[in-house]
Amino acid sequence: MIRKVLFTCVLIAGFLIGLLYAPPSAWLERLLPSVLQLNMPTGTVWKGSAQLLVQTDQVQALPNRLHWRWQLTPWPEIELSSKDLSQAVYLRWQGNGWRLSQGRLQLPASTLHRLHPLFNSLKPEGQLSLEWPTLALGQAGTNVTLHWRQASAAISPIKPLGSYQAQLQWQPLRINLSTESGPLILEGSGQAPAGQNFVFTGSASASGPELEQLNDFLRFLGPVEQGQVKLKLQSAY
Repeated sequence: MIRKVLFTCVLIAGFLIGLLYAPPSAWLERLLPSVLQLNMPTGTVWKGSAQLLVQTDQVQALPNRLHWRWQLTPWPEIELSSKDLSQAVYLRWQGNGWRLSQGRLQLPASTLHRLHPLFNSLKPEGQLSLEWPTLALGQAGTNVTLHWRQASAAISPIKPLGSYQAQLQWQPLRINLSTESGPLILEGSGQAPAGQNFVFTGSASASGPELEQLNDFLRFLGPVEQGQVKLKLQSAY
């Protein structure tokens, strides 16, 4: 009887030690905000990989798997790497909070199509680049920059339409859009006050010798008044 009890205790202790040493990677999802999910995680909490899902109006997956690896000295730190990142980035504990090292996330513009029905209709093409400095997580007023280079749309006769830049600020979410180059001029701003949907207002117009060729494209975006289309987009999340 005593042997059975001891054997059972050893099994339980071994199981608990195993969980502590190599807890399943799916446990990481409990630490993520609800907008992020892990798909098909492998490995452990300490070292593994998964496809990262972003929950907006619809679930959207980053093209390549995200890999992570922890180290605990001199400070707790997790290394994040992916083919979608230009370089590995580090999430570090520095005594008063978590900091994410600067980095750049590169994605095809086709990932925009799930953000709003308009993008789904446009079938966007080109390259997205999300760049950020070292960030103190949870800090208000954090700024990141989104570039859409060689932007085009499947329904447009002109390719590319241009290159664009959006300055994003978190808590609360604010976006300022401007045109870097190209015949299609986009500008505007948006914000999401606490507890409310995100609303973007702006305009689209064209210039240069491509103006006439872009008339039909502008009309697709909305009514054209004095060569300009007023834009208003609202997200449900």
